[in-house]
Order: sequence, then structure tokens, then C-alpha cells
Amino acid sequence: MTIKAVGGRVIVIPLDGEVDQHGRPMSGDLFLGREVQHPIGIVVSVGDDAPDGIVEGDRVLWARDLGAEFSYEGATFNSLHTRADCPYCHKSIRSDEIMAVIPSQAVE
Repeated sequence: MTIKAVGGRVIVIPLDGEVDQHGRPMSGDLFLGREVQHPIGIVVSVGDDAPDGIVEGDRVLWARDLGAEFSYEGATFNSLHTRADCPYCHKSIRSDEIMAVIPSQAVE
């Protein structure tokens, strides 16, 4: 499977959140009470205009309800903006869909 992010986009595979033995969403010992999207995933592709410091294999945390979810070859992905074109001046501007990067070296 080959997916290449374009421009300032980053493509991630979302990770599933914690669940208890009944499949209910949990955060540590806290029952979340409803189904939630856990906005953390593993970077599989980085666009040429994305900021330095985000590389394939990193985990990223993104703003809930942002990004475009899509399926490709049976897998679910999210496409996140890191840069976008201003609709008025057409200059590249920062987008804050990604809130944090956990470098791949930090995950063991």
C-alpha cells in the first residue's frame, strides 16, 4: 500500500483508545460514558510542505473533529492539515489540526 501526503498534509492511521472488558471507552480508570474518537495516530506519510519535525512513525495528537477520515484498501486513515493556502492572499499559512507530536524514538 502506498499513500503519499501532498502539500502541508500529514496522513495518519488512527489508534484505538482503551476499552474495558465490555468494550466501553476508558481513560485509565475513568469510564468515558460514551463513544469517543481517540485523536491519536501513527504518521504514515508527510507532505513536502509539512513543518520539519514530523516524520513517518511518529505518533501525533490532533484536534478532535478536524481532519478528513477516509478508507483505502481496507484501512482507515486521517488526513490532517499542517499548512493551508489563505483563501484571500493565497500564501501558505499554519493550520493547527495537529496539536502534539510524540517522536517515534520516544515510543518503545
